[in-house]
Parts: sequence; C-alpha cells; structure tokens
Amino acid sequence: PSGVANKAQAAALASALPLAWVHIPMCSPSLANTLLHLQGLCPSIDASAYLHDDVTLEEIADNRPYFEVCPGAFPQFGPFSGDHGGIGSVYEAQVKGHGVIMLRQPEQKILSAWYDDQHSWPYDEVGRRASSLSEFA
Repeated sequence: PSGVANKAQAAALASALPLAWVHIPMCSPSLANTLLHLQGLCPSIDASAYLHDDVTLEEIADNRPYFEVCPGAFPQFGPFSGDHGGIGSVYEAQVKGHGVIMLRQPEQKILSAWYDDQHSWPYDEVGRRASSLSEFA
C-alpha cells in the first residue's frame, strides 16, 4: 500500500490484504477506526473522520462503497465487511493469513452490551428486556 513509510511494514501489510475482518459484537469499533486509518489502507478517508454511534462508514466515505474508499483493503464481497457472520467453511479460501479480530475481556463485553440498550439480548424469544444486569449476563 502506498503511503506506508517503512518498506518492511508496507510489504507485510500488502501480503495480508485483503483483510478479512471478523466482527465480534461489542468488540470492534476501535479496531474499525484503526483499520480505516492504518497508513496506506484507506487513503481517501479524512484523518479526522471516525466511526461511532452517530457516524457510519458510508457517511465518512461520502456515500461511496468501502471497496472504493479502501481499494484492495477488504474483500469486495463476502462475510467480512463488519457484519457479525462467522467464517465457517470459508476459512481456508478467504480468511487464512488475512483474518483480523479484536476480542475483549468477557465481563467488559457484557457491560458494554448492557449499556448499549441490551445489545444482542434475545428480546424476540424472551418477550421482554432483561430486568437486571445479572439476568442480562
């Protein structure tokens, strides 16, 4: 990728592309911002633009698809565009050597989900919100 100052780093990054980002709920906004601002990966994204609850990738990319904003950085199609899909049968063909994941301490993930309006709570099956953090966990 152009713009990477260290040739060894540029070569290592180039060999890992396209990056297959496996998004674990409540674990990855910081990783997404890191990837978007990794030198040479998404050259047309403004350095001051960051994803958060109120700003989506489409907004900081001027409504252009991520594969145009970050050419060659991520697969154009498939389960690796930040969704919550698993990798299952595509590991050998698409992920091996390209996988990127961020994990958190489980307790911190639960707290984050609780404070994010009970993210991933099985409301449709239970028919109500969790009555306490203990029940949610």
